[in-house]
Amino acid sequence: MSVRKNVKILHKFLKKDDWRYEFDEEDSLFTCGVSVENAVGNVRVFINATDDRVACLFVMPQSAPESFRAAVAELACRINYRLVFGQFEIDFDDGEVRFRYVMSSEELADDPMEKAKRLLYLPHAMVLHYGPAFVKVMLGARTPADAVKEVQPGVCEDGGSPSDGETPPDVPADAQIPGGGDGEPMAKREKGRGVRGKSGGGEKKRAHRDSDAPPVPVRDYTLDGLSIHGDIPLAKVVTAVKNFRRLQAAEGEAAIPDRPRMSLLLWGPPGAGKTEFVNYLGQQLGCKVVVKMASDLLDHWVGKTEKAIRAAFEEAEEENAILFLDELDGLMQDRTGATANWEITQVNELLDCMEKFRGVMIGATNFRDHLDAAVLRRFTYKLEFGYLGRAGKHIFFDRAFKTPLTEMDATRLDAIPNLTPGDFKTVSQKLYYLGEEVGNAERLSALEEEVSLKKESRHVCRGFAAA
Repeated sequence: MSVRKNVKILHKFLKKDDWRYEFDEEDSLFTCGVSVENAVGNVRVFINATDDRVACLFVMPQSAPESFRAAVAELACRINYRLVFGQFEIDFDDGEVRFRYVMSSEELADDPMEKAKRLLYLPHAMVLHYGPAFVKVMLGARTPADAVKEVQPGVCEDGGSPSDGETPPDVPADAQIPGGGDGEPMAKREKGRGVRGKSGGGEKKRAHRDSDAPPVPVRDYTLDGLSIHGDIPLAKVVTAVKNFRRLQAAEGEAAIPDRPRMSLLLWGPPGAGKTEFVNYLGQQLGCKVVVKMASDLLDHWVGKTEKAIRAAFEEAEEENAILFLDELDGLMQDRTGATANWEITQVNELLDCMEKFRGVMIGATNFRDHLDAAVLRRFTYKLEFGYLGRAGKHIFFDRAFKTPLTEMDATRLDAIPNLTPGDFKTVSQKLYYLGEEVGNAERLSALEEEVSLKKESRHVCRGFAAA
């Protein structure tokens, strides 16, 4: 069968099955994406057609770190030994992990729509079943031998065959295909919805997107230009949180009891970007953020505050969401100065909930020094968001006003002290409706006015470090 006929079959199936895809006619290459709702996440899919065969490649979004590539390769070999169809691969140059499935043109022509479905859904079933094992090995949480025992429980110690009567390993029992039910890619379970598709009717929307699409920024927020001092770059903290979530999803109910928790303390002056960073992190992780202000939890009745605190943690746990406690100093003030019993019990309740919480918890405050010492010790990472430096001022000025600065304007901007990203947002909103009548002189004057209205800051930038 010719490449043209193979391409025609694939086009027909992808359109019928409501996939959103791109096609490169020169290379006869289809590209799309699919969400795998486990530790793997969003996967890139490539389908290539030639005269004699079609090949489907599922590329995982996680790349194996150089130090773990040999271990990941060992895991792939152990898994592939028992596979009847397809194989896992790793690129040693960049750590890319993928599953490849090849089908002959004759097989595809035998029953085109069913075989095209198998071409896409079998690799999905494989990544759904085996993907978490690769994530665990990439993060150093399992050895290849231990990881393969979890996903192929019938494997003998020497890697031999399972006992008689066991389900063949080409299609894992918990990820059966032929299409429909649990075999379908998660992004396609809702009728009329493919990758980047629209939600049908009143169904609940899912946050699916192609893994190769750049993340959508949270409004005008950027990590560039933020004044964060310390040995650990903020981007690495984000990576640590992502790895925590991936390992959490991979482990499921078999989580390691003493695995380090993931909690972040954000502190610094108002407007420095703390809340927006939490929104950004939620978007990067593709999960909901449960926001609780101190005023939401505090109650004048004895015991009610403790109950509200427990409920907040339970809500985040049930929804697999980030728990964000803003105005944290209102809930966790230093107990050494407490004059009432409830001031101690509410801090104790928070500490107990933090110890038991298995998700990502973030607290924010303008006054770190007001927090109880035991509370500070509970946070894995402590991040201070300070006032913007020279580079940060220019970055946020450009993002807020999109206008070039003259040398004189730049000198004037550099001289404005204690600027935060929030100041640029406030001034941008203030001047928005004045249109073309506003120039850089007015913008700089408005920024200077914002700074003059601030009380003398008690914040001293000291950076952050891992606890």
